Amino acid sequence: MKQSIFKLDISQMSDTDIFGLRMAINNAFSEYEEFIGKPYLRFESHDHFIQNLSDEDNHFLVIKRLDKFIGGVCFRTPSPDSDTLYFGMLWVAPNERSKGLASLLIQIMEKEAKQRNKKGLLIKLFKIPKLIHYYQELGFNFIDGNKAGPMVKYF
Repeated sequence: MKQSIFKLDISQMSDTDIFGLRMAINNAFSEYEEFIGKPYLRFESHDHFIQNLSDEDNHFLVIKRLDKFIGGVCFRTPSPDSDTLYFGMLWVAPNERSKGLASLLIQIMEKEAKQRNKKGLLIKLFKIPKLIHYYQELGFNFIDGNKAGPMVKYF
């Protein structure tokens, strides 16, 4: 089955797509409940989600197959003078993991960063060992060796 990757434009989204995207993101993040010790929803309310989608500094890239959102990422420049492109909320639907979608999204983010004349990518993670290990395998390192802080990959 063919999938499509595109930047979101909230003005072009139906209510059904907005609801489906919010549910897909929350489902992808639900596994962190065990790690943080309480239920985890990335977007607890529809209004919070719409606010994030509408923020002109946030840019969303999503992967959709048929009528289902299966992965995505939100990115922005952390500050005007930053030499990195920040991405957060990278997610892949649980049943779509281990198929290279997260790596594909990161590759696209690298191209986006280079187009914006940035020197690297920046991410802030939960302190979840498997996520840290995954990003280290992709060339990300903790800034200043701080194992609790953000990770960066320069190119």
